[in-house]
Amino acid sequence: MLIGFLSLLNPIATSINLVDHPDGELKQHTGTIPLMSGAAIFMTLLIVLILIPLDTNAIAYPEDFWPAVGILLAVLVVTHVFDDIRGISAAVRLTLDGGIAVMLCTIALLHLDTLGYLFGDSETTMGRWAIPMTVFSFVAASNAFNMTDGIDSLCAGLGIIGCIPLLLIVLAGLWTQIRLLRHRSQFTRGVAFGCLTGTISLLIHSATDFNLQIPSNATLFLVLLALPQALAQHDI
Repeated sequence: MLIGFLSLLNPIATSINLVDHPDGELKQHTGTIPLMSGAAIFMTLLIVLILIPLDTNAIAYPEDFWPAVGILLAVLVVTHVFDDIRGISAAVRLTLDGGIAVMLCTIALLHLDTLGYLFGDSETTMGRWAIPMTVFSFVAASNAFNMTDGIDSLCAGLGIIGCIPLLLIVLAGLWTQIRLLRHRSQFTRGVAFGCLTGTISLLIHSATDFNLQIPSNATLFLVLLALPQALAQHDI
């Protein structure tokens, strides 16, 4: 669906010169890059939420929750598209983003109440700082890639740069686990098999849930990848 919207919007962006040009310094890409990835992502998300509405029974959302979220996010997308076309000062853009974030907190009742279990068993709650922290996080996240070098449509490329090393670590761990299944030591084979099944289980879970955001799960995942590496290096 995302690829379809990109295919639809990119020619429109090119026809109205809503494209990014290389400058030989920060922007090292070749050719022109249509600046429509944000709009395509928003449209995809909107269609998905319409076709597959989230289960809101567990949380007391206000009646106008989804219309409010949709309208406010649409205003955000239009603001950034207009910024790409005409240019908006950083102060105005940050003010608009902050205003949208405040309305999301007050109208849609979306705010960051907790940071999770960052320090052991004790949950880090925000209390009266929930709304300020939400506004700060929203503005920072919506402008993070925009403020790196101004090339919004290449934000996925920046993300890929960070994801590739993580993917290589996972693949190397899986390869070591599979290789050790033929080790001469029964102990090593057993540990490798346990780590392999545990890693696969967490990866399957990650396909439907953000389970690795939980520190204990992330730590377990790293241990499952690292333990076979340690066994292979010491030839246990």
